[in-house]
Amino acid sequence: VPGMLRFTCLRGDCCRRFREEFHADVPPEVGYTAIYSKTDGIVNWRACLDPCADKVEVRASHLGMGLNAEVFAGVGPALASSKDEHVWARAA
Repeated sequence: VPGMLRFTCLRGDCCRRFREEFHADVPPEVGYTAIYSKTDGIVNWRACLDPCADKVEVRASHLGMGLNAEVFAGVGPALASSKDEHVWARAA
């Protein structure tokens, strides 16, 4: 996409809505889970402790989280517990 990776796109009007939504609080009706690892090595685990999130600690490296069984075991119940259909319908 021409111009997509330019600084003007990042700060321009085309991305304004994205920036506003990115920095907004998560609505209270939307649950979310913070998966974190004290052995991450890249992201400080304390930065992942959002007070509104369900927190799941795993033992994994930063890149290893995508292949770690503990991570999948933490994500699965989080997804399964989200039964509020109007939240899913609105997000779609």
